[in-house]
Amino acid sequence: MRKQALFFMIALLLAAAGGQQRPTRPVSSGVMTGVAHPPVKDAERCPITAGGWVEEAPVIFSDITDKAGLDKFHHRSR
Repeated sequence: MRKQALFFMIALLLAAAGGQQRPTRPVSSGVMTGVAHPPVKDAERCPITAGGWVEEAPVIFSDITDKAGLDKFHHRSR
């Protein structure tokens, strides 16, 4: 009886170990988009993006550091 239980346990462990397969290639993260391409640059040697440049665009960000008084602020720790 003990031999049968031991045989059963060994058979069960071997079956469980045999069912596991290792991946054939390493798992990578991110998006696979193919081979790398060199950047396309304009006449000023700036990279051309999908959106491009818009000369007449409104100003979204303006530097108001001095108006807010932050130009005189100095962080001091301790």
